[in-house]
Amino acid sequence: MADAPLEERLREEMRRKGHITFAEFMSAALYDPRDGYYTSRPAIGAAGDFYTSPVASPVFGALLARQLEQMWRIMDRPAKFPIIEFGAGTGMLCHDILTYAAKDLPDFWKAIEYLPVEHRAEQITWLQSEALCKDRMAVVSVTDLSAKDTGCILTNEFIDALPVHRVTMKDGKLREIYVSVNRKAFVEKLDEPSTPALAERLASEDVALKEGWVVDIWLESDAWVDKWAGLIKKGFILTIDYGDIAQKLFTERRKAGTLLCHYKHTYSTNPYERIGRQDLTAHVDFTSLVNAARRSGLTEAGYTTQADFLTNLGIGTFLRKLESMPLGQHDIMANGMGMRELIKEDGIGKFKVLALSKGIEPEQLSGFTADALKPDMPPVKHVPLLTRRHTSLMQGKYPHQELDAEELWRELTS
Repeated sequence: MADAPLEERLREEMRRKGHITFAEFMSAALYDPRDGYYTSRPAIGAAGDFYTSPVASPVFGALLARQLEQMWRIMDRPAKFPIIEFGAGTGMLCHDILTYAAKDLPDFWKAIEYLPVEHRAEQITWLQSEALCKDRMAVVSVTDLSAKDTGCILTNEFIDALPVHRVTMKDGKLREIYVSVNRKAFVEKLDEPSTPALAERLASEDVALKEGWVVDIWLESDAWVDKWAGLIKKGFILTIDYGDIAQKLFTERRKAGTLLCHYKHTYSTNPYERIGRQDLTAHVDFTSLVNAARRSGLTEAGYTTQADFLTNLGIGTFLRKLESMPLGQHDIMANGMGMRELIKEDGIGKFKVLALSKGIEPEQLSGFTADALKPDMPPVKHVPLLTRRHTSLMQGKYPHQELDAEELWRELTS
């Protein structure tokens, strides 16, 4: 049975137990050592199932480098500044942070010790041949990590793919949604919650479910924050993901829950097809992260949207510099589209950014303050451009050569 396909192994487990929690199902679908989505197949970019900010534009990494550099200065410029990135994917964010820092923030670059953590480490090995990366990074596994004196833990679209329990209100009682099997079909069934922690989470966040509402709950927020905050004695955790605070997340608008499935750039709400071959995600409850941080002795250092975060860090300056660069109109448009995608209010610009600090007196981080002057921020010296490893969104949206360039330019700059 150990050699059987994942779906059959799941069916057998359900026949043996009667049912399993959705969190157990999601964990197997995403992280099964042999057949899980994140352990067995490419996921990001044109050939994968979804885009992320790092593949849309290298300016995303440049802007994060500017924020990380300020964190380094706040900590009195330590000789070593580890950046531990969970869910590093293809390594694009690591690459773009390091290459921008090397050119515009050289003192900071010399202090960086970048540690990308990823299930498929082979995706990141190409970084070791990049001149500006190889001496500043080392691919590690979770088990290889050890405590650091200072640094920043970084996640981008990582927590949304951690397993969630699903609960609903039925006849005035909280019920958990389990996964079972009927012949060969996966089916959902309601039963008593598998743990009182589910009701306790809702009560702690003052969430009052109405009849029929479905809520996705990541129960491991306390354990996650406590464990990984222990990796640094002094520093920051910076998390970027889609989601919201509990009072905005668990509402009538999302009464069917937030679970989404991603497959070849299409979306569905059916997690029981293409098991191990499609991504499963749920919106992040940022209230649970902040509460967990406080219980672990961390301080909230900032919370805003990705659009505002990147704007505060100077994306407007990058756009203005791009438009005056000696490039062809196609290159200017392609790079401009990627940058603007990062701050689209109806797209990834509405993602949330949360900064937590440990052992540091509260200080305004540039990404969370709207003061455009920011005299302490380094000047923008150059604009990083799309490479073959990034994904040109313009090619995906406008694949035909006979497009009207002037009309497209008006659209991109409006």
